[in-house]
Amino acid sequence: MVLHPARETLAPATAIPKLRASVEAWLGTQRRVCAVALAASALLGTCAIYSILTECGQPALPLDDSFIHFVYARNFAHGDPFVYGLGEKPSSGSTSFVWPILLSVCWLSGLDGLQPIWIVWLIGTLLHAAVAVETKRLAEGLVCRSAGIGAMAMCLLLAPSAGLPGAAWKRWRSPGA
Repeated sequence: MVLHPARETLAPATAIPKLRASVEAWLGTQRRVCAVALAASALLGTCAIYSILTECGQPALPLDDSFIHFVYARNFAHGDPFVYGLGEKPSSGSTSFVWPILLSVCWLSGLDGLQPIWIVWLIGTLLHAAVAVETKRLAEGLVCRSAGIGAMAMCLLLAPSAGLPGAAWKRWRSPGA
C-alpha cells in the first residue's frame, strides 16, 4: 500500500509490525496512565452498574435512544441494515451509523434482549478511559504536565456525573418495575 506518493511504499507485511511497534512504544510510556484511567473508569462503571441493578433489578438504560440503536443493530445482524421495522425501507432513524454496526456483533454472537447492555457498558468503560488518556495527552501538549493531569481527572470524575449513577436513575424506572 502506498502511504503517500512522495513517501516509500510499505508492503502490508511490513506495515503491521511497524504499527505494532509504534503502539507498543506508545503503551510503554503511557502504561501507568492507561492503567489509572482504566481503573478509575472501571470503578465508576461498577458503581453505576451496581446502582442500576439495585434500582431496576436488571440491566437498564436511561434513554429510549439506546433501544432504538439496539433495534437497528439487531436488524443489521439479521440482514436488514439500517431498517427499524422489518419490511420497511432503510432509514436514518439512528443518530449514529457506526454504533448500530458495532452493536450488531452482539446479536451475531447470540446475545438478545437486555444482554447487549453489558457489552455497551464495557465499551463505555473503555472509551471513557480512552477519552481521559487522550485529554491528558492533548492538555500536556498544549499547556503542561499538571494541566494534563487535571484534565484527565476532570474527564474521569466529572463526566459520569452527567447521568450515570445519581438523581437521573432515581427518577427513571425500567419497564414493568
